[in-house]
Amino acid sequence: MNFGIPKSTLPDPRRILVAAGVGGNIYYREGDRPPAPYVAPPPTPRPFTQTNDIRIPIGGGAFIAGRYANRHGLITGATGSGKSVTLMTLAEGFCNAGVSTFVVDAKGDLSALARSTPARFLDVFGDQGESARMSFDRLGSELVARLLELSDAQAGTLEILYAIAADRGAAIHDIRDLHATIRIARDNAESVRARFGHFTPTTLAAIGRAVLRLERQGARQAFERDSFDAFTLFGPKDGAMLDGRGKVNILAADRLLRSPALYSAFIIGLLQDIYDRAAEAGDLPRPILALFIDEAHLLFQDCPASLLQRIERIVRLIRSKGVALFFVSQSPADIPSTIVAQLGNRIQHGLRGVTPADLRAIRAAVDSMPANPSIDAGAVIGSLGVGEALVSTIGPSGNPVMLQRVRVALPRCPLGPLQPSERPAVPEPLGPKATVRGAPGQAQPTGFDKVMAVVTIAVLFGAAGAVFYWFSIGWGLLSLAAVIWFLQKMARA
Repeated sequence: MNFGIPKSTLPDPRRILVAAGVGGNIYYREGDRPPAPYVAPPPTPRPFTQTNDIRIPIGGGAFIAGRYANRHGLITGATGSGKSVTLMTLAEGFCNAGVSTFVVDAKGDLSALARSTPARFLDVFGDQGESARMSFDRLGSELVARLLELSDAQAGTLEILYAIAADRGAAIHDIRDLHATIRIARDNAESVRARFGHFTPTTLAAIGRAVLRLERQGARQAFERDSFDAFTLFGPKDGAMLDGRGKVNILAADRLLRSPALYSAFIIGLLQDIYDRAAEAGDLPRPILALFIDEAHLLFQDCPASLLQRIERIVRLIRSKGVALFFVSQSPADIPSTIVAQLGNRIQHGLRGVTPADLRAIRAAVDSMPANPSIDAGAVIGSLGVGEALVSTIGPSGNPVMLQRVRVALPRCPLGPLQPSERPAVPEPLGPKATVRGAPGQAQPTGFDKVMAVVTIAVLFGAAGAVFYWFSIGWGLLSLAAVIWFLQKMARA
């Protein structure tokens, strides 16, 4: 009985019980369908407004304030202490807050982010994702000199090579261009010296050997004329995707990290490109782009003073472009103190003090974080379990939050690298370098091979025509001789 109340206005008792947490199938009339199992809806990102108090959760109540995320950050800890999971948790948090991210996947485990975020895979070599190749011209002579491990005199000659290319209205984009410019300098040595400055054939030969060494590391595939555009890291709408979430750009770096100089050149060139081209953004409730740079110590290894000053300037000023940088390494001592001083958000995982170097790393970690009278940071760092961390961030008021010990929250995505069947297909290369794929191990035809095939076919047809021509003439002469012989025989008869 419903006492005259229309049934459409009555609450569904199944919904009431499901909302109250009562399980089981509920039937209150014959023929009713059982309710579908309850599934928690995915988090809905808040719209991008100037009034939102956006927070990127870390775990245990700790968070990074979106307004101060561009004060950069530092994630440190021993191998196996949980840095990768922390990075994934932060990348998901930024994604849900509408911030696009760039993460360096050193081991392949960060590919799991594709299970919970709109992910895009990149690869400098173009094997495991979209092409993120570099250009010597965009890197500049200073970075290329460091990449080739050149001396000061050889670096000066490299600048002359760049000047030769610019004087001819061209640019050095890939390794073939660099070899060609070296040949031009060698073949026109006197005129080049008169115009650009002195260099020696020995210096040119040393640069050529350095380029050859780079090629043997597989770097020929890492450079091309159409270099990677850093602006593709941003989402199309205020840095986010059209659904309000940020785009997660995952750089497959397992092969790239085998050449530390090549890796550091790519990362520094990427930061420089963003800094040079991005517009001033002012104060925002959250950054437009967050970059997580794993193995950050490689950027500063054997770094000349001029290049270190350049990196320091980028880190100091790129925050005004709406970009947040998070360096990931084992110890704060791996990063120059002038850079560490600009990293406001700190997450310190466990370190083990076994050797004197380990103890120095722990002391450097303690000195780099704000003190908390109730926490003996030096003792706690050595006892932190996997997934635990000491956290100090810039709070909503703009002041550092007191150091606290927390357990980092797990990301929503299932952990573990993507299986080959889960990975998106790698797009085919475009332009003149595109090839036709065949069976595994089958040689791929080049442009020269195709031309030679056409020439071979033409020669065969020509030879066949010539044979047919001479065969026709020979057959005609033989027929004529037979006719003459027959006529002579008839005349005698």
